[in-house]
Amino acid sequence: YITYCLPLWGQNFSSCVFNRLFVLQKKCVRIICNSSSKINGSFQHTKPMFFKLKLLTIFNLYNYFCGCFGMSILKYRLPKQLLQLYTVSNRSCRLVVPKFKKSRIRNDNFIYNASRILNYLSDNDISYFN
Repeated sequence: YITYCLPLWGQNFSSCVFNRLFVLQKKCVRIICNSSSKINGSFQHTKPMFFKLKLLTIFNLYNYFCGCFGMSILKYRLPKQLLQLYTVSNRSCRLVVPKFKKSRIRNDNFIYNASRILNYLSDNDISYFN
């Protein structure tokens, strides 16, 4: 249920809300892995637990779904209202990342995040249209 429309509602939440969700997600993973007790006064790291359970964190889920949704907009050319917001560079096959004066507006913008993620994939020779 946490993934329902994640690219849309995820861009409107502050990092404080995402951090709270991440803490809850880590608590759930510790319970599933039966390692909810503290060792030497601190909890065990959850990164190996996420890897073992093949789970993505809320931050990784947001990036994944932004990339998937952005890719489907470019591949199927729909919806046209969102497709018009993307700009492809004349010099390369990269998307032009929109520029914003305020970082809060930039971080809350779906087109910005999807463009950044898809450019990362193309820079690392990961084909996202196959």
